[in-house]
Amino acid sequence: MQIDAAREAGVEHLIWSTLPDVETISAGRFNVPPYTGKAKVDHIVSSAGFAHHTFVVPPFYYQNLLTVSAPQQQRGGTYGWTLPLNPDSRSFHMADIIELGDIVAGAFARPEVAGTGTGHWWVTS
Repeated sequence: MQIDAAREAGVEHLIWSTLPDVETISAGRFNVPPYTGKAKVDHIVSSAGFAHHTFVVPPFYYQNLLTVSAPQQQRGGTYGWTLPLNPDSRSFHMADIIELGDIVAGAFARPEVAGTGTGHWWVTS
């Protein structure tokens, strides 16, 4: 496993790109293996014994709205987007793809702050 290889190579600060555990959040109603699968590795990273480890949760990128999630034709012939918004906050975790590098660089620059594994670093704009 890559985590074992990183530890054996002497990595002191591991940055793990993770995603929310959709299965747990939805009480099993939604099956999104790429998300839940990554989330299930979080505990392995936490217990691997690195001096520092940081969880980074990448957002939905604005750029997706022009490519894989471009507007789709709606009933009535208009075009628009269907996005999974939290109905309580009416918000969506989105950012520019370029910002992710700044978050990771910041985590590496300040492992004493970001590398405690006590929370997840979200890219926000």
